[in-house]
Amino acid sequence: MHGALQLSLLFFLALLGGGAFLGYHASQRTATWERLDRVIAERFPELPEIDVASLDQWLADPAREPPGILDARSPEEFAISRLPGAQWVGSDRESAQRVSSHELPPEVIVYSAADPRSAIIVRDLRAAGIDARMLRHGIFAWANADLPLENDAGAASGVHRGNTAMQRLLREDLRIRPDSR
Repeated sequence: MHGALQLSLLFFLALLGGGAFLGYHASQRTATWERLDRVIAERFPELPEIDVASLDQWLADPAREPPGILDARSPEEFAISRLPGAQWVGSDRESAQRVSSHELPPEVIVYSAADPRSAIIVRDLRAAGIDARMLRHGIFAWANADLPLENDAGAASGVHRGNTAMQRLLREDLRIRPDSR
């Protein structure tokens, strides 16, 4: 097999594998919350989570120290919108170094769009002794609940829509295409 053809085949297989990791396959048109929950439960058993209502109550409670909020999405997604006060750490090999460069409170919440990127970071943070939890269903669930979003300009009105399969987990009126900001 020629090098270019091998590379194309490897790229295609990686795409299929990544899709399976996120709870859907190329033969399926959409991800669902149920598939996503199943994938995370299978790959990250006993991973501590917090739902958006509980995090919203925690942030509103003046008697409780707010958690550190870490965004495990791409820089492009983070630029469009994020949870108030979130710090970007990404989800690549350098994420652990970025986290260690932040001064963190005793408890940390990590989120991504609605996919397992945050689960990987939470797993790694917990292995390093940090009390971290994953925001269940991520920023998609936060935005779907009409909770506040921000970006560098102030209040944000939507979220990076993600890929075609994942975007259906986000309300249509909240979907922002990266090129339409």
